[in-house]
Amino acid sequence: MPEYLHPGVYIQEEPSGARPIEAASTSTACFVGTAARGRPDYPTFITNFEAFTNAFGDLTKASHMPLSVYQFFQNGGQRTYILRVLPSSAELAVGTLAGDISIDIEAAGKGLWGNDIRVTVSLNQFGGVPGLAGDTHPVLYDWLIEARNADGEYTTAEAFFSLGVREDGDRFYATVLNRDSNYIRIALQPDGEYPEGNITSDSVSVDLAGGTDGTGQPTPTDYERALATLDRIDDVSILAIPGASTGPTDMAISLTGSMYASGRRDMIYVLDAPGSARDTRDAAAQIQDVKAFLADYANKESYTALYFPWVEVADPYSSIAGATRYAPPSGFIAGLYARTDNTRGVWKAPAGTGATILGSVGLSVAVSDGDQDGLNPIGVNCIRQFASSGIVCWGARTLSTVSNPEYRYVPVRRFALFLEKSLYRGTQWVVFEPNDEPLWAAVRFNLNAFMTSLFRQGALQGGKPDEAFLVKCDSANNIQATIDQGQLHILVAFAPLKPAEFVIIHIQQLLKE
Repeated sequence: MPEYLHPGVYIQEEPSGARPIEAASTSTACFVGTAARGRPDYPTFITNFEAFTNAFGDLTKASHMPLSVYQFFQNGGQRTYILRVLPSSAELAVGTLAGDISIDIEAAGKGLWGNDIRVTVSLNQFGGVPGLAGDTHPVLYDWLIEARNADGEYTTAEAFFSLGVREDGDRFYATVLNRDSNYIRIALQPDGEYPEGNITSDSVSVDLAGGTDGTGQPTPTDYERALATLDRIDDVSILAIPGASTGPTDMAISLTGSMYASGRRDMIYVLDAPGSARDTRDAAAQIQDVKAFLADYANKESYTALYFPWVEVADPYSSIAGATRYAPPSGFIAGLYARTDNTRGVWKAPAGTGATILGSVGLSVAVSDGDQDGLNPIGVNCIRQFASSGIVCWGARTLSTVSNPEYRYVPVRRFALFLEKSLYRGTQWVVFEPNDEPLWAAVRFNLNAFMTSLFRQGALQGGKPDEAFLVKCDSANNIQATIDQGQLHILVAFAPLKPAEFVIIHIQQLLKE
């Protein structure tokens, strides 16, 4: 409370109690897989395909991920993280800066990509000069980290200025580089310490070497290790491991992604049906394959959605005009999710005549109505081609179609995730506030305002707000026993929109007397 100590007029600003809740993003994806180069086990944020090629190399037949990322941006995606995976047999690129002391440098992650890193350390122009009182400043150096691009040229990737050893002996350069650099690490000596002293040469340089991508393909354990690095990022809402559903090992990899999404409970995993770039099997065999795959799939929760079949695209690796190949649908679908979110809202099913699969020229299977009769009830979302609409997504179900019908539909599951994340972030201010009616009233006010705005955007069922949602935070659900335990309970109930999946038109003849 302010003090009033002399007569006069006092002006005091009073808080209105309004704390607007910001809608959480729902269109940020994460693609996991192998690539030609780039730092592994590190989620790298990109916003266009050029940034992908700069960091991870161009399209390659050895991996489905680069082409899927391209298709993501082509279909409306704007933001994604890239998580490159390497087998555990991969090796680090290393090098030694040989000044008056030797400093061992390591790449920030295993793989051949580290062999394209050059480190140059030069004396800072202000380091080691006498001060105004005649004292000498610590010797400081500038660290330039360059990376070789696809043309074989070195370009500046990072620069750190005025780093050296503090007067108390602290290797400040190592602390900063190991904390902030995305490319290198200062290696410890065998005794577990950084090297004594400082570089005193005017300039030294080293090219890292010895990095390898290992042998064989990454295992499910390698994917688990990579996905664990995603734990610290909370804005990913779409996860994809392109093509991870072909053989027994790949099924285990795809299951790793599905289980990760279920454990996080804040994202949906876009699962590819079994397939290959050169699938020559007939439609019946491919349909039977996806049914068998799903029958053996161990995680049928609402955080995973399966799409079938693979999509035919122009072959970017062939010089033959008109050559095509098949690509896993997850890249297209993740882009479609983002496009639908940005144009209609996360509550709109990413399916229908407007859900065009951009960049496609055909499908590995021409799914018929009869085919979909057997696939839709078990949660397989079909991509189909219609004469009037082209190639579109014609399904919007999660894998919990049978086990948890409440979250049968993709838009219902994704809207619930959006609502949970938005309310979680928007109520952080409540923590440690006095737990009584003034706080409850403020909570009701802010949550009602947010839910009303969603209702007005058409995100909820009902003709009026009272029919669309309920916000309850009062003495009825906050009794003294829970208050004494430091708990505040807020009930938010909502009536989600569900897609008109089956449109039944009744036609009869009108009989006149």
